[in-house]
Amino acid sequence: MKRKMICASMFYMLGLFFASFFTGWLLIVAIIALMPILFSKSARKSFPFVAISFITGFIIFTLYSRNVYDKITAYDGKEVSFRGKIESIDIYENARAGFILDGKINSEQKADIIFYGEDYNCDIGDEIEFVGEVNAIENDYLFNGETHYKSQKIFLKAGSVKNVKLIKHNGLSIRCIFNSYRERMISDFTTKLGAKEGGFLAGMIFGEKNNIEYNEKTLLYRSGIGHIMAVSGLHTALVAVIVVYLLKKLRLNRYIRFSILLVVMLAMMLLVNFSVSVIRAVVMILILYSSKLFLRESDTLNSLALAVLFISIENPFVIYSAGFWLSVCGTFGIGAVGPYFSSFTERKVLKSIIGTISASIAVMPPMLCFFGEISVVSVISNLLILPLCLLVIAVGVVYVISGGFISLLYPVKYIIRLIVCVSEYLGGLGFSYIPCDKKLMPVIIMILLFAFLVKTVTENKKLTAAVLAAGIAVFTVVSVLYSRNGYNEVKTAILGKNENAVVCITYGGNADVIDLSGNSKSPMYLEKYLSQCGIRKINSLYLTKNQSSQLSAYAINVTYDIDKIFLGEELTFSENWGTIKADRVYYDNQSFEYDCGKYSIIYKEGCLELKNNDINIAVAECGHAVDEDMDIAIYCGKFSEKDIFDVNGIYLDKTHKECINGINNFILTQKSGKFVIRRL
Repeated sequence: MKRKMICASMFYMLGLFFASFFTGWLLIVAIIALMPILFSKSARKSFPFVAISFITGFIIFTLYSRNVYDKITAYDGKEVSFRGKIESIDIYENARAGFILDGKINSEQKADIIFYGEDYNCDIGDEIEFVGEVNAIENDYLFNGETHYKSQKIFLKAGSVKNVKLIKHNGLSIRCIFNSYRERMISDFTTKLGAKEGGFLAGMIFGEKNNIEYNEKTLLYRSGIGHIMAVSGLHTALVAVIVVYLLKKLRLNRYIRFSILLVVMLAMMLLVNFSVSVIRAVVMILILYSSKLFLRESDTLNSLALAVLFISIENPFVIYSAGFWLSVCGTFGIGAVGPYFSSFTERKVLKSIIGTISASIAVMPPMLCFFGEISVVSVISNLLILPLCLLVIAVGVVYVISGGFISLLYPVKYIIRLIVCVSEYLGGLGFSYIPCDKKLMPVIIMILLFAFLVKTVTENKKLTAAVLAAGIAVFTVVSVLYSRNGYNEVKTAILGKNENAVVCITYGGNADVIDLSGNSKSPMYLEKYLSQCGIRKINSLYLTKNQSSQLSAYAINVTYDIDKIFLGEELTFSENWGTIKADRVYYDNQSFEYDCGKYSIIYKEGCLELKNNDINIAVAECGHAVDEDMDIAIYCGKFSEKDIFDVNGIYLDKTHKECINGINNFILTQKSGKFVIRRL
């Protein structure tokens, strides 16, 4: 029965996966790649059962897409009336807020939507009613919003609306009570530990990452311990262990212990807003302890299979969730792959190392698919830092469970500082991570499938481990070589959102950056682009607008060393502005010229000219006259009717249909006498 449950879960998920990601000839190629699993010993014994599970997953996903997703997204771009109950609230700057609403469109179609509006001083459980246009959620260069919210069954958003009404219910719902308790605990953390350390602890306990700076989160993930900020099985298991230990001390019978554990697990899901990784962990823990309740045996794979089926049957679109895949793959690596390869030794340290390596390998496919980079130092980081993280989490959990009565927060402040210091050091090393293009996804999948085939045919653990290690080594080399493709070519990237532009020229592993718009999010776009390119250093950073605020934004959101910062005005700031330790160079009259050897940068009164042997590019504000010797012109900023219109230009403002317009985040190159635009 256990083996059938595992097969059912695995092939049901494969059915969902194939229905969601593969169409046409890709589906045929994917099925061919699936053959080693279909004809493995375990699958051959129950082939009809396996086939039914796969087909069921494929059909359920297809039906859900047509009968739910397509019906809701049919309202994209239309004006509708909507009334829905507030499920969650995120407060932003300038008295703005984002709400997830559960309600009905035009009083007929049930749907969850994201609504952006004012901070109405409302609570979870209240209702919001409005009339306005709804739009499908789209992926952005910084954030794959469509994919993220699709996994939560949220497909539409609303912003500019009218006739907004707030319907207060003034009742204390269970979710409202738990949300208030959660906010009180987070407030306690920041009050007693300080904003930085308190925000870090809130991230570890509740997955609340709003108080952690962007560059700190980036370095955490590059060091390989970013998973501690995603409340997962590690946190849930720790809570279960503490609760069960305390209940055993009270000498309660196993039925009462299980009932109390069930209540605590449900409470934890409420506190973390039903995180999919926590739901997975809770189901597995309840299966484990219920088996003891009924004097039955349970194993990790069987529990994981049941948890996966439970979650994916309720929500077929969970297949798009990064948290779900990281949780499932990490659990599989620790609970199945690790014990398989460590069975030859009884040494706990060696078992721990093998388990950590197994988990790191198991999460490589989702890390590559969703984040585009893989940590090289994750094994070292987890062995060094994870014990400290467990201690911090344990103290935080005890504090939350006791309502703050049992407090050991003061020493935790210094442990968190040590964790941050070590993780930032490891994450900041030049070799800490490898940027991986998603095009390499089939390579890592084929390596894992080949290792599985070797394991199935030979049943030789050492040979399987050798094949897996060799495959990962080959993949690492391929990734490094792929990331260095065009290393000695001059590439010009235009980054930003809408009419904003930050220009990045890369050559030989270094970058020169010109920020033309002064938008506060420009550093985030730059950080992601440099990460994808494997760039380790910024030669020069030119700030042309909002220079004081932009310095702060780059200090917070960019993790790379900067040699020189070019400024158009004298600014009163400390020698080291935040994390930026760079030489300052001042230019006069809003113009500068810089010869980088392979190319030159000329800026004058809102117009940037980039010149090299292959291509001459102008990036100018709308309405600016561009020299005729420029090969191509890109216009940023808002366009007005009085501005000069260039039908051959590229306008970042989306209002012009007569030209190439509305594209952001692209690389411009010239090959064989033609301009090539590649979207990022």
